[in-house]
Amino acid sequence: MPLPISAAFMPVIIRVLGWAILLLSLAGGAGWLYHKYQIGSLKYDLRSVEADRDYWQATAVENKALLAAERAERIAIIEAIRNLRSEIAGVDQRYQALQHKIRDSPPADDGPVAPVLRQALDGLP
Repeated sequence: MPLPISAAFMPVIIRVLGWAILLLSLAGGAGWLYHKYQIGSLKYDLRSVEADRDYWQATAVENKALLAAERAERIAIIEAIRNLRSEIAGVDQRYQALQHKIRDSPPADDGPVAPVLRQALDGLP
């Protein structure tokens, strides 16, 4: 059995329900618009973060290649230094042997030397 509602209240109830439906529709529309705005904002932020990520990844790859080149150059330099030290050690041994031979030579082996040759010999290390 239907509830007895006075016919006078029917237009009020319909009007209230109409306003309620309108307000709920407006609230839902506003929520939907806000949601769309948030999605757009998040997509923009995501593109920005992805661009930053891509930049830093490219920089990291570039730096890794530079580091590998620097390491290879460092290894080559260390090898060159070893070779030079070995070469210098060989020259130093020959030079010391020559100095020892000159110091130990008898005075009879000493003789006059041209001044130009004397200056050149004195200029050697």
